[in-house]
Amino acid sequence: MTLRRRLFEALPLFAAAALVYALIPGSPPVYDDAVFLAAQRALDWGDLVSRHYFALTGERSFQPLVTALQILFSGDPVGLRVFAVALHAANGLLLCAVGRRLGLKPDGAFAAGLLFVLFPPAVEAVAIASFHGHLIAASTTLAALTLWRRERPFYTAVALTLGLLAKESALAALPLILLSEWVEPSRDPGAVRRRFGVLSAVAAAYLVYRFLILALPPAPEAVAACPVESFGWYLRLAVFPWPLSLERAAPAGWGWAAALWAVGAVWSFPRPRIWFLWLWFPIALLPALHLIPFANYSPVADRYLYAAAAPLALLLAASFYGPRSRWLLAALATAWGAAAVARTAEYRIPEGLYRGAVENAPKNPRAWGLLTQELARTGKYEEALRLYKISPLPGSSFQTRFDAPGLSFVQPPAYVEAVLHLRLGHGKEAAALLESLLRLEAAPAERAALLAAAGDAQELLGGFERADAYYAEAGTVLPSWFIPPLKRAILAYNRSRFRETMEYCRAALDRIPESPAAGAFRKKTLEVMQAANKGLIGK
Repeated sequence: MTLRRRLFEALPLFAAAALVYALIPGSPPVYDDAVFLAAQRALDWGDLVSRHYFALTGERSFQPLVTALQILFSGDPVGLRVFAVALHAANGLLLCAVGRRLGLKPDGAFAAGLLFVLFPPAVEAVAIASFHGHLIAASTTLAALTLWRRERPFYTAVALTLGLLAKESALAALPLILLSEWVEPSRDPGAVRRRFGVLSAVAAAYLVYRFLILALPPAPEAVAACPVESFGWYLRLAVFPWPLSLERAAPAGWGWAAALWAVGAVWSFPRPRIWFLWLWFPIALLPALHLIPFANYSPVADRYLYAAAAPLALLLAASFYGPRSRWLLAALATAWGAAAVARTAEYRIPEGLYRGAVENAPKNPRAWGLLTQELARTGKYEEALRLYKISPLPGSSFQTRFDAPGLSFVQPPAYVEAVLHLRLGHGKEAAALLESLLRLEAAPAERAALLAAAGDAQELLGGFERADAYYAEAGTVLPSWFIPPLKRAILAYNRSRFRETMEYCRAALDRIPESPAAGAFRKKTLEVMQAANKGLIGK
């Protein structure tokens, strides 16, 4: 392939991605990024290879390559998103190469790559850094397919390894490679067995490390596992990708669409290349069908369609790229591009994004949790509390992750309500909720957070001795956390107990880590210490 042809494909694809995703780099962090990007800044490179990867990162998916990128970019969403947009365009370029291998003419392969870049549900995977594993897994799968057909076994194994370090779904490369051999058998079956044996060994080593050596996260609660309905729903979203939403409801009633796919698979069997694309779609979706339970409040999500968009784009290009029908592809590309731009615009306003999730999934507690947290973040506490009370959150098992200064923890919905009452100055209501939560068993981080909040509630009520006792217990439960002694120092200073203030400030300084993120708290502690020292001199 000439350099001119490569540029003919690459430049328009990268330009299309840059145009469609122009609003994404400057958008505020949303969804998982609002928590995870700040938390990953505190990680060290050694955490990526630790047996306790899941506990250190808070992840439930093994994606050290994604975590490494977040550390490399220091959690900067702009840099991560620019990288993702470029990678998304590169995936379109890789798809062009796969299309040519499957017999598409260069223009038809380019049409497939362009459709892939413009596919509207891809916005979620590109815009949210926590989901960039889907992009990398798709990249390595496409690369592995191309390298396998070029008989580059070493680089194929490298691509598979990188994919597995980004997302478990990269395992889909193995059945796709086997299927490609059925479509176009290699000349040396013995070499194929040896090469595939190497890939199988890589996958086996990965599975042993992932499931037997790593300390696994706690088992998730049961989810609505409905693989047939979920598959049918993904077919629906592939055919008509709108509306898009961060959260979804369980996709009941879509089993008939899966039956239609089965009819199409039988129809396409005499044409091996089309049949390969027809089977690629469910293979790409297989990790997202919840055959293995996964912690999610909806079995389906837009981002899970990212890898499956590749065979969809190839199938459309193979079916409609001809002299009389290519205008259909042009119209589809225009519609998809417009829908993708409209979706990226929604990411500029998190509150609107979360309201859309509530409208699309009114029974999904996480959608409501996202909205109430965003309203609280922007100071709309009364509206947040009102929506909380009419939402499915009260009484649900939904757990929200929080990032307090120097601490990451999860809490049930009652904690969200208590925090809203605290922000509104409702000390009595907050204290009652927090004390009921303190009667339950909790891990050290969660209990320390509850105790600190209970101390805040007692301060509002004027119960300074009880507040101090709560702060003291929080410091005992989690001795490494610097917030409890800092709160005790401020409380003591406000009560003119300057010697105690100095003591608590020194304890806080001993616990504050040497990091830019903790610099503001070190400064605050020193200011309180200086004020207490002046108070002592004045006495």
